[in-house]
Amino acid sequence: MKTGYHIREQTIHTSIIAYLKAVRPDAMVMHVPNEGVRSKGAAGVAIALGLVPGWPDIGLILPGGMSYWFEVKGPYGALSKKQERLHAEMARVNIPVAVVRSIDDVQQALRLWRVETRVAA
Repeated sequence: MKTGYHIREQTIHTSIIAYLKAVRPDAMVMHVPNEGVRSKGAAGVAIALGLVPGWPDIGLILPGGMSYWFEVKGPYGALSKKQERLHAEMARVNIPVAVVRSIDDVQQALRLWRVETRVAA
């Protein structure tokens, strides 16, 4: 992966976090730090502790406990095979997940899921 693409994805990611906090201040907005390269030993420990390979980057948890998940990708990013399998499993158990590349994509997903938002300041 080229560094420029990673920086672009990071910029998208931080803007989505800020957007979700602005439009749903009553919700929990969180990042799951699954990215990065780990040694086989460190990866094994992380998985034993509950890390799920391919888990989406951002979670939005509403009052009452309903959660919505976003996998952030840069302009040319694609899901890994692990992410594809996990997204299919999440769909099977009715956990909403969307691949997003912009705030517009997040807005579209929230509309599709009928999640009410306030207008961003």
